[in-house]
Amino acid sequence: MSKLITKPQLFFFGLVPIILLLELINNNEIIIINFGATYINIELKFLNYFFILLFIVIGLSYFFLSFKKKKAKKWLTLFHILLQTIAFLLFFTKNQWNWIGDKSLYAGFNLTDNSNSVIIISILLFILAIFFYIFNFFLSLFSKSK
Repeated sequence: MSKLITKPQLFFFGLVPIILLLELINNNEIIIINFGATYINIELKFLNYFFILLFIVIGLSYFFLSFKKKKAKKWLTLFHILLQTIAFLLFFTKNQWNWIGDKSLYAGFNLTDNSNSVIIISILLFILAIFFYIFNFFLSLFSKSK
């Protein structure tokens, strides 16, 4: 765990092959998000490419910090990695959370569709993780200690 906090670039570079593997498994899947009467259709492959690009940029920036002999703040790095992992897992398991909030769970196993709520929670956690990352990066970059 301490190596994960001291070298977070390895974690983010390690996520890239995992996402590529998920891309092979989830071929041609479309995510449908509805807000009231508006439906947004997103192909999962475009989101996977976005995640790959984002994790490469995050990994390179953490590598840049270590190259400049600047240490990232441990607690901010830990929060960033935890929030990013939780958001990532929630997003890719969005259809597995349908049992939450169902009042008739024991009556005929009539499941509700909570995938939109899980996607929104995942996006909010993802944005929060990005704020922790940006704050951590610039705080570490401009700190005077090496």
